[in-house]
Amino acid sequence: MKISVYSDFVCPFCYVGLYSLSQAMADLDVELDFHPYELRRFPTPKVDPMHDEKRLKRFDEVLKPMAESLGVAMNLPMISPHPYTTDAFQGYYFAKQAGKGLDYVKLTFDVFYQQQKDIGNPVVLREIMDQLGLDG
Repeated sequence: MKISVYSDFVCPFCYVGLYSLSQAMADLDVELDFHPYELRRFPTPKVDPMHDEKRLKRFDEVLKPMAESLGVAMNLPMISPHPYTTDAFQGYYFAKQAGKGLDYVKLTFDVFYQQQKDIGNPVVLREIMDQLGLDG
């Protein structure tokens, strides 16, 4: 069976959902087919959750407990505003051609939500590629 997932790296629900789905698929013969879906592209304004009380409250009351219940370490990235993900998705396609697409997806999410690094920064994207053994 193949499961198609449409996701953006700056979507916190997508991050938690990927881990939940990965746990559910652990002992099954299932292939995950990842598709980038950029929630906000230039010139749409970037999201700035650090200055949005509703988003901060939703993170604390909904996302953080959900992540903790799954055993997922998750922080709301202090990057303000959150980056566009066009370049990060270009990196995904490069990694996918090298057979490391899903590894790239998981690492990029972790870099953003655990290490709180700016995945819109080419230096950070190069670090991700280097960690995967790809030409950054």
